[in-house]
Amino acid sequence: MLLYALFLCFSPILVIVNVFQDFIKKMLTGTMARAKQVQHDQKKYLLKIIKITVLGFFLATSLSATESYEVISTSLFSEKNTGGDTQNLNLKDLESIQEPFAQKQLERLPSLNITPTGPQGRTIEYTLRGAKSSQNAVFLDGVLVNNPASGGKFDFADLLVEDLEEIEVLPGANSVIYGANALGGVIHLKTKKGRGKPRGLAKGGAGNFKTQQGHIEAQGEFHNLNFYGSGTGYKSGKGDFRNKVHNNIESDYYRNSTVSSSLGMTPNDNTEIGGFVRSMDANVQFDNSQFVPLENAYLPFASDSFSHTRTTLGGIHGDLNSFDNFWEHHLILGAARTKRETTTPGFSSLTQGQNSHLKYYEDLNWASWTTSTLGFDLGHEKVQDSFSGKHDRDQHALFFQEKFKPWKSTELTSGIRYDHYSFGGRRVNYRLGASHTFGNSRLRSSFGTGFKPPVLSDMFNIGPFALPNPQLKAETNHSFDMGFDHKLNEKFEGSFTVFYNRIENIVISQRVGNQFQRVNGGRRTARGLEGTLAHKPFETLKLRTSATLTRAYDHHLQKRAPNISVLKGTLEAFWKPFQKVELFVTTLCKSSQIDAVTSKILKPFTKVNVGGKYHFYEHVSLFGRIDNITNRQYEEVFGYSVRGRLFLMGLEVRT
Repeated sequence: MLLYALFLCFSPILVIVNVFQDFIKKMLTGTMARAKQVQHDQKKYLLKIIKITVLGFFLATSLSATESYEVISTSLFSEKNTGGDTQNLNLKDLESIQEPFAQKQLERLPSLNITPTGPQGRTIEYTLRGAKSSQNAVFLDGVLVNNPASGGKFDFADLLVEDLEEIEVLPGANSVIYGANALGGVIHLKTKKGRGKPRGLAKGGAGNFKTQQGHIEAQGEFHNLNFYGSGTGYKSGKGDFRNKVHNNIESDYYRNSTVSSSLGMTPNDNTEIGGFVRSMDANVQFDNSQFVPLENAYLPFASDSFSHTRTTLGGIHGDLNSFDNFWEHHLILGAARTKRETTTPGFSSLTQGQNSHLKYYEDLNWASWTTSTLGFDLGHEKVQDSFSGKHDRDQHALFFQEKFKPWKSTELTSGIRYDHYSFGGRRVNYRLGASHTFGNSRLRSSFGTGFKPPVLSDMFNIGPFALPNPQLKAETNHSFDMGFDHKLNEKFEGSFTVFYNRIENIVISQRVGNQFQRVNGGRRTARGLEGTLAHKPFETLKLRTSATLTRAYDHHLQKRAPNISVLKGTLEAFWKPFQKVELFVTTLCKSSQIDAVTSKILKPFTKVNVGGKYHFYEHVSLFGRIDNITNRQYEEVFGYSVRGRLFLMGLEVRT
């Protein structure tokens, strides 16, 4: 076992050293032919690393008996975030408000501002403490899902949560462990895993506006194997409705089908291997813009324009603990592809973005007071569209982090990372974190840097209205936060955080004749306060509230940053008046904000949702909810209004 552990640890490191040696030697020659040979060698060594690392895992695990064991894995994400703020929604939180879309779940967290760019299914823009959608890294089970063909962001419009068991958000620059995309923060989506004896679940519901939704899943464990599989569907429309704010007619047609599955194995107490696949297929009818003189702006009007998006992703992971948890090895290999077809009465286009990544790192637990983490990332991105053809690039990185506990209640971390992109340059980032616990309270603080390399779609995209700019520079961020957490007798929890972000070289659109080109020219500062409280005054009642104050300013435009409310607040109440009855009320309040396209001021609004569940048999429940119960007519983006109240009822059966 010792030989296999040594083989597993040092072989990938030796191979990655060889990659850099060959890269340096051949780049010094300065010839194009040899530069191409470098890229070929990098791909060859990437395959070597994959083969060696995966082989090492299987060799190490094959020596152990195949009995049933329980493995408690170390989290890749929040466990590495010493001193930083961690915000999460667990499985119970996700199920409590009966909301199937991730975008509505995410707006419950204080650090996020969610802005849909139209009706259900249209692109979702969001900010994480002032950082735009494209400046944050999104992972699903450790696999990066940001799309290099759409500005480098992940679009939450089509993400359903029925197969998720947790959403974890780490605000602030976190590039050291999580890579270049984590300029503003990290959002990690964790899918369900099979646990306990095999069982199943089926539920479905229907409501007004021709709304229907359904979900079926099966999961469980057999000896040392666990499995999970599910299918989810959602649709609304088909039909048009009138926007009562501006009197324009909008489209309402959306279809979504999602399939997800995972399989895992725990050959022994020290090893866990697993994999997953997930596919999302969505169709939406969207509106075309028309200029309205009375509004002095463009407004959306219903048209026969459609978008079809297919996202497929998958990955494998392995965790191996050796020498009584002294030496921990972690491997994640994954790929994601998003393909979007857009059709309008006079235009059609096709874009496709994909990325594949290999992350390997090891934790050396030298003593109870210190842990060293070192590892590498290898990646490949590719984009393709109807006008500019295909473009791709390679990426590799090395990172190191040291965790130190000078006292039992105090934890300090420091980390550094080197990234290199074949197009987009190279960068060194660092992060410092500290936390101190006293009684039921904790003080924490972190400071870090992050960067976002220019995305391929901005560098090379060309079309009727777009010009490429291969000279784009990376966006950068310096972030700081400091906070206080307190927990008292399982009845009360609270946290308070102050934060500051300074984002430089923001990529913006610049008009060149009748076309637009992406250029570096922006700087944004965002500072604010976040606070959350959770209180359980009675065993049957739970209250939770959050409030966020954000001051985000775009210095290149000399005005407030768009799509960010200065004040945002949530209030949630969960009540179980009887053994078989569960009720909830959720409230979202937002102050005015600036529309990103028209620069018009959007009015403040308050949205209230209510719902509940009645367990009338041991395995059968009736559920229902009313969204926007006050029927408030409000706009989260100029020209697009909510349709009205949504009534939905359904039945759930569990085995």
